[in-house]
Amino acid sequence: MKESNNTLEFATNAKKVTNSHKANKVVISLEASSCSECLRYRSLLLEMESLLLEKEEEIQQKDREITKLKRERDAA
Repeated sequence: MKESNNTLEFATNAKKVTNSHKANKVVISLEASSCSECLRYRSLLLEMESLLLEKEEEIQQKDREITKLKRERDAA
């Protein structure tokens, strides 16, 4: 009889068990970057930002050229 009670008690406790999950997050802090990999990453980001600014300037220049050519075409 004691085994039956223990089994029932175990089953009752087992019903109360819940599972949960939590995703792992990886955070890279560029501000406090003392590691060389973080410094390389930051350097790469700055280089990419510089290239992006250059390309944006080129696009603006081409837009100005197109506008000028359209005016010349319409004036002719």
